[in-house]
Amino acid sequence: MLLEEVAFRSVLYGLLRNRYGRFCATTLSSSLFGLWHVLPSRELPRLNPAADSRRAIVVPAAVVATAVAGVVLCGVRRHSGSLLAPAALHWAVNAGGFLTAFLAPSSTISTRMGSWPTERRWAPP
Repeated sequence: MLLEEVAFRSVLYGLLRNRYGRFCATTLSSSLFGLWHVLPSRELPRLNPAADSRRAIVVPAAVVATAVAGVVLCGVRRHSGSLLAPAALHWAVNAGGFLTAFLAPSSTISTRMGSWPTERRWAPP
């Protein structure tokens, strides 16, 4: 997460903004941020069986959603003048997603955790 913020909101955004302006910098760095998440998005159907039947739209939707998040993070970076604010927001969103996935009832999670909610064991896939 910190590497992504340094790469996309500090180095890439800064270089593009200086050369092409704010709009182009936000568009390009956010688009590349979305594409950066193609490989992790390909794992979503495996991790959530409900998404398997929608495999054709899951990855593009995740990439678009991540690119939109990149636009928001660029805006936070621009308005705060600091890399700390978008990094904190990025961490909070990732933590919220992890907690939601961890706590959401599904056959995959229930199998990993034993008899939910009395036994809370988590094992990596």
